[in-house]
Amino acid sequence: MVLTSDDGASGTVRFADPLVDEPQRENAFPLPGENPDSDSAAPVPAPVPASARRSALAGAGLGAATGVLGVGGGFLAVPALVSFLAFPMAEAIGTSLLVITLNSLSALLPRLGGAAEIPWSVVGPFAAAAILGAWDGKRLASKLSGRALQRIFAAALLAVAALMLVDAVL
Repeated sequence: MVLTSDDGASGTVRFADPLVDEPQRENAFPLPGENPDSDSAAPVPAPVPASARRSALAGAGLGAATGVLGVGGGFLAVPALVSFLAFPMAEAIGTSLLVITLNSLSALLPRLGGAAEIPWSVVGPFAAAAILGAWDGKRLASKLSGRALQRIFAAALLAVAALMLVDAVL
């Protein structure tokens, strides 16, 4: 991944993946006052980076949802970045990983030195295997289009949702 920055006006930082060549699309969910191009026959204008306001709204919504649901947020961050902030799939995945890392560190730091004992004999192998799996997953993802990644991600979300529904009902 290569760290790139927009023109500085919006202050956004995005992760570009040179292995996946996918054009950025317009925001799927415009905010009030935004005027998306509704004429489908007209050429698509160059994508405009998400504003700081739009990014903050998406981040606040993501934070609230993950706080209420008690989850890490990665499964919500990618769709928010793709649909609400118009990130290409590859950039959304990298950005989501960065956000998860920062959120995890901010949650871990206050707990260090607390009463909870960390079972390093379990955490160490678990984390090492997860890192290896992430590297393998990255190699596989580099061979897929952004559209294929979206479909795989959607199928995984539906499968998890179905399992959770079955578990809640039974």
